[in-house]
Amino acid sequence: PRVTGERLADMHQVIMALVCVVAAGRDRREVAPQWEPFLARDLTLYDRYDFRLTREALRAIAPTRRRALVLDALKQREVLALHVLDTVDGDDELWSAALSLIASVDREHEHRPSAAQGLARAGTAIVPTLLDVLAQPKPGVALEATVLNALALIGDPSSAQALVTATGRSAAVVAGAATRALAALGEAARPAVAA
Repeated sequence: PRVTGERLADMHQVIMALVCVVAAGRDRREVAPQWEPFLARDLTLYDRYDFRLTREALRAIAPTRRRALVLDALKQREVLALHVLDTVDGDDELWSAALSLIASVDREHEHRPSAAQGLARAGTAIVPTLLDVLAQPKPGVALEATVLNALALIGDPSSAQALVTATGRSAAVVAGAATRALAALGEAARPAVAA
């Protein structure tokens, strides 16, 4: 069946497509490009989203096609694309698109709290980019707090000095996020805190 663009009408087609893509991947068969619109549509279905099935389907397609699909979803402002960052080899363009999306999403967006978890899925590869955000003069309170929460979840000791600096920010939400991130580092943060 075709993708209609109607949320409830597309759920069945998307789920069936994901199952077919996963089956092809498990059988080590090449996944035809005809399935990609279904994978892209999956990243827009907030009511149905299943990270396990989505990740397995994405991993079944070629890495370059997977990256293009995730990058396009980020550029289209699909917040759920943040939760599949761990399926692609990230680079500056991908990280920039993810951060741009987070900065542009309304603070009250229902999926905003999970943005930090999405960034954290990228692991230590995204840490230098997150630290660059913290080094900017005024990145914005919401973006800065999200970045700090992501750093807390990643737990990379190389972020300790930036976290110490961020505890002095005037915005309480930012200072609190920095403090939590330092606490998450535990003993690894001691030298930066002592200095």
